[in-house]
Amino acid sequence: MIGLATLPKSEEPGVERLWVFPEGVCVEVSSADLGRGGGGGEEGGVILICGHTARDPRCALAGPVLLSQFLSLSPASSLPKGWQIALTTHVGGHAYAGNVIVYSRKTPKRGVWYGRVTPCDVEEIVARTVRGGEVVERLLRGVVEVES
Repeated sequence: MIGLATLPKSEEPGVERLWVFPEGVCVEVSSADLGRGGGGGEEGGVILICGHTARDPRCALAGPVLLSQFLSLSPASSLPKGWQIALTTHVGGHAYAGNVIVYSRKTPKRGVWYGRVTPCDVEEIVARTVRGGEVVERLLRGVVEVES
């Protein structure tokens, strides 16, 4: 598993900077390449689920179960076009497992960090946060918003 964090925009058009964990290196990637595999452009986003296994079993147990739940949603409840989902490494706070970060590419770009997510919460996260742009307050750990 690889963790990614978006850094300030590159000065080169069409290029994004990413910080790759746990290697701790900065890479520049074509914006078009970031969209491959089902997403991209100014719409859509990515859902990152902590599945970290090395420090504590809680995320290692919760992460794959949540991933399976997101992937098994009915067509009416599933992720819209342009959205991707992946397990990632440690995002902090094993006590809050399952940890889920919903990053939207819409302007303003926003990352919503949820904790103590259960399979029962997945449909609500897709409906309210992914599709509706709302925050599910009872699960909220934090929000990061970037204006373009």
